[in-house]
Amino acid sequence: MFRSSGGAVTTSSPMSGSGGAGRTPVSGTPNTSSTFDPRVDAYQDAALPRGPPATEQEIVPQLLIDHFVSMVDPSRAQTVDSDIARHCAFSLPAVALTLGRSNWPLLKDTYAALACDMQWKVRRTLASSIHELGVILGPECSATDLIPIFNGFLKDLDEVRIGLLKHLGDFLKLLDEDVRRQYLPKLQDFLKMDNDRNWRFRLELTEQLEKLLPLYSPSDVDEHISPMVMVLIRDKVAAVRRCATSVLAAILYYLSRSDNPELAQGLVRIIVEAQALDSHWVHRQTFAALVYTVHDSCALQPAQIAESLLPPLLELSEDKVANVRLAVARTLSSINAETDFFKNNESESAKLPIDTVEMNLKNDVDVDVRIFYGGEKRLSGGAIEGSGDHLGSSEDYSGDGGEIREGDDHDQEESSSCPDAPEENVGGEAATVDGVQDEASTTGETTELL
Repeated sequence: MFRSSGGAVTTSSPMSGSGGAGRTPVSGTPNTSSTFDPRVDAYQDAALPRGPPATEQEIVPQLLIDHFVSMVDPSRAQTVDSDIARHCAFSLPAVALTLGRSNWPLLKDTYAALACDMQWKVRRTLASSIHELGVILGPECSATDLIPIFNGFLKDLDEVRIGLLKHLGDFLKLLDEDVRRQYLPKLQDFLKMDNDRNWRFRLELTEQLEKLLPLYSPSDVDEHISPMVMVLIRDKVAAVRRCATSVLAAILYYLSRSDNPELAQGLVRIIVEAQALDSHWVHRQTFAALVYTVHDSCALQPAQIAESLLPPLLELSEDKVANVRLAVARTLSSINAETDFFKNNESESAKLPIDTVEMNLKNDVDVDVRIFYGGEKRLSGGAIEGSGDHLGSSEDYSGDGGEIREGDDHDQEESSSCPDAPEENVGGEAATVDGVQDEASTTGETTELL
């Protein structure tokens, strides 16, 4: 405590800084001799911005904003926290929301600086929230300030692009239709990755493609999105293929109910040729699963399924790989409620009638196929079918001469030397090749092989 020259008794806080900060008159007349100016004192910190602010506002104290934008200063990372720039990037959308759209100029330069930060974690944080910032700023600011940064992130590391990809549809729907269509050719760039073993990146891409369907016309979907899904449905990892079957069914639903349903028929012909007639058993198995998904989601009318998809599916009931026949049995069993319709509307191109296929599946040499379709566990001769009684070889589909077993890292590439080798039914669960470790085994996670 001390007495000023004016006679007023004042107290000095222990937290008081230079210039008399924190001094409060206790009695007498106010102390008018103080020269404390928080803006002037703040300039003692070289990292704080100098000069007047870009906009005048009373929502947040300007000194607090100055300290926030100074978090991108390199000296802060050395003296305060090495992750301070990432904390700034994480909080920036909330600060922008608090200040409002009209005060975006206060944060614009800071956002641009964070987008160019050397740490990919900082850029990924921005990429993960760019869609939220677009909602806050509106279409005009998004077009001028966010799109250039968005384009830069498209060419960044996969660790940054994954943040962008997770909300790709949310950001694109904020843009005008003409601007949005400019990104259709750029979607193909997501198929190119720094590390092909990063299957989760492709899985995220597959999920996002389905969210893009309402944003584009049927012709755009058929020209740009469908070819990407046809690539993903042939992926080496079952989780990606399984997701792609759902997206492809959604595309067929979208095209078949558009003003040009011929687009759906054209896509069906491509699917049959690329999947049902492929030399690799995995793709034939995927085709059977796709027909199941198309029927279950009502993507096509029953008459269209009977005409275009059912004939090649029935032919696969005689496939020499048990896993393919099992997938066919699963699909046909799902349409039992409409068996009469399909029997009465069989396509003239069908080489096998449904009745014959049903009988063959119930008496299949593979025990799992028989049981799945309602047949007997034992053959007519009384013996229980073993896992490898009908195998001509013990080689697996990858051609390395080993059995399919949990923990092996099978890539299922089309360049396999014997793509149809696994007539083997590894019993029970392995009939659907469940539990085989995928190519991301280093992460400790596994995925099914459909």
